Amino acid sequence: MEEEFQRSQFRFGRINCPTLLAESYRLRYQVYCKERGFLQAAAYPCGMETDFYDDDALHFAALGEDGHMAGTVRLVGARNRHYPLQEKCALDIAIPPHTAEVSRLAVTRGHDRFAISAGDEFLSQGSLHDQSSRLQSADERRWQSELAIGLYKVIYREAKLQGIQYFLAAMEGSLARMLIRFQLPFKPVGPVVDYYGKVQPFLLCLSECEQNFARLVPGMFEDFTHGVLEVPPKLYAASTHTSIPASLNSSLNTSPNTSATIYEIN
Repeated sequence: MEEEFQRSQFRFGRINCPTLLAESYRLRYQVYCKERGFLQAAAYPCGMETDFYDDDALHFAALGEDGHMAGTVRLVGARNRHYPLQEKCALDIAIPPHTAEVSRLAVTRGHDRFAISAGDEFLSQGSLHDQSSRLQSADERRWQSELAIGLYKVIYREAKLQGIQYFLAAMEGSLARMLIRFQLPFKPVGPVVDYYGKVQPFLLCLSECEQNFARLVPGMFEDFTHGVLEVPPKLYAASTHTSIPASLNSSLNTSPNTSATIYEIN
């Protein structure tokens, strides 16, 4: 698995396996359709949530010790500059080059797969608080924290290797303020819109984030950046298309000839 690393009991990396890509789609379905009700489950009769943007996305996963997927996230727009939030959010700025949108972050809660969700217009402070209140123990809170930190680390590291310089995200202002307190200086770049609650588009400059980390949390800066700051970026290397098997194609409501852009995790 390229760019694989271990954190606590989880492995993190890019997806490069049709089976794991399908499992990522199933986890998204569980979160966005079943648990949160943001999308209509009836639109995904085979239990996998996918959309137009997946073909242009970098997909990532966290795997538990048993090999099952514990979390997933994607970066959208690194190549073709198509961003999901533009469907719902007006922007006050021109999106700068070398930008990707953090999207479809889903993290399971233990073996019952109850999940918190974030990304796109669904990145919600309320949902994080609601789910946190259901946690049973400090061990579970640490478990989810390790997942979230690991997923942010893997997308940051891939962003550096791909030459991505900015992250877009649509989220509630309360969550943006919380992230800013954690030295993630997201800045609003458009008005609040009413779509599954009040959300606003934000932009994060990775170099500014690095400066904050280096000055205020040097241990995290070293952990996140080790080995990637010195490597020349790939600058949107050609995508790797691995065909989804026909049995999965039919379940995703796509043509058998459709291919998905998927990345490396074994």
